[in-house]
Amino acid sequence: MAAIDNMRIATGLKEALVNAGISFEKILNSPPSEISDILGIDSYVAKLIYEEARRTATNEENMSNSVQFNQYISQKDIF
Repeated sequence: MAAIDNMRIATGLKEALVNAGISFEKILNSPPSEISDILGIDSYVAKLIYEEARRTATNEENMSNSVQFNQYISQKDIF
C-alpha cells in the first residue's frame, strides 16, 4: 500500500498527518470529516487529502498490476 510520502500534498500536511498518527489506510477508511476534526483543518482540505489518497492508492495498485503482468509475460515468453 502506498505511503503518505507518495501523496501529492504539501509537506506540512504530510507532517501533520504523521504527527497525528494518521496512517495512509486510516485516510482511505475514514470520512474526510474525521481527518478534519483530528487535524483541526478545513473540511475542504480534508476532502482534498482523502481524494489524493484514493488517487495515490489507485496509481500504486495499477503499477503493481503492471509489474505482475510483465513478470507473468516474461515467465511465459509469450511475446
